[in-house]
Amino acid sequence: MISQKDTKTVEEWVENHAEYCSKFWKVDFIFDSYDPEVQTFYVKDLQLDEGEELQFRHLFDLEEKIQNKFGKRYRVGIIYQQFPAS
Repeated sequence: MISQKDTKTVEEWVENHAEYCSKFWKVDFIFDSYDPEVQTFYVKDLQLDEGEELQFRHLFDLEEKIQNKFGKRYRVGIIYQQFPAS
């Protein structure tokens, strides 16, 4: 079971990883939520105007860090925002 303290830790990891990723790719994302039913930490893709869509390849190291701490059953999921067509 993931405690609220552990969720805060993962939220900090996501923040640090988002900063790291922004140095290499034009992606931006934030921690969104944790779903204990499916043991998944969700990040929200903020998709910059001229950026690329967040992909799982950007999150591989983050997911590995989470799995090393909490176990292989924990995953990272992506929530994509839908913008209205202009």
